Amino acid sequence: MIGFGKYENKLTWEEVLDKDPRYCEWVLNQGSAQPRFREFQHWLQVDEEHDEELPGYKGLFTRDGDLISDLRAHVRSGEPCFSQLQNLVKNPFEYSKTRLGKEPKFLYHLTDDESLEQILKSGQILPSLEQDGDAHMGDGVYLTTIPEWASKEFILRNNYGPRAALMKDEYSRRAEAFIRIPFEELKDFLGWAGGEFQTEERSVFAVGGGRPLRLRWRTSIKEYAHAFST
Repeated sequence: MIGFGKYENKLTWEEVLDKDPRYCEWVLNQGSAQPRFREFQHWLQVDEEHDEELPGYKGLFTRDGDLISDLRAHVRSGEPCFSQLQNLVKNPFEYSKTRLGKEPKFLYHLTDDESLEQILKSGQILPSLEQDGDAHMGDGVYLTTIPEWASKEFILRNNYGPRAALMKDEYSRRAEAFIRIPFEELKDFLGWAGGEFQTEERSVFAVGGGRPLRLRWRTSIKEYAHAFST
């Protein structure tokens, strides 16, 4: 059990990380001599299970939500760094090595309004297929770590590359809404589906091969669905 703060004697360390990552990010930014606080902070900082970051994920974003690819250059520029949850990160190099920095809290599936309704009715996301000419990384459900608060320009550029700027109206319709999926629960899907993350230089993932991604987790399915603000 965590031994301090608002979750004292209520939740384990793992449960706090799962339920309130914003609070965990606050803990990482604090200085405290309290032993129990320091123990939890150290646990967040040390991730012995994952020696490498998730491919295509850097853990840090610009103020506009663009993924930072060259952290050293960005820090030298004097610009601030933000987490996927839009918290200001005071120590970006240290943060990138923590449990919160190595894996995202959420992955996002972009879709149009009509497809969103079908997803909510069926409880699953159908894969994009190469045979339909819409799966440049192969068959799979396509996801990104770019957060919902990011500029739509960055989201489209990340997902579709330069062609999104040339055909803005067409590609904007593909990002009318999104499904937000907790990364931990997505790993469960990969376990039973036998899928793997495929990724490229941008934050784009194709998961599950040709299998649909079933939204069968503990949270109500409607809590995963959101419309982008305009």
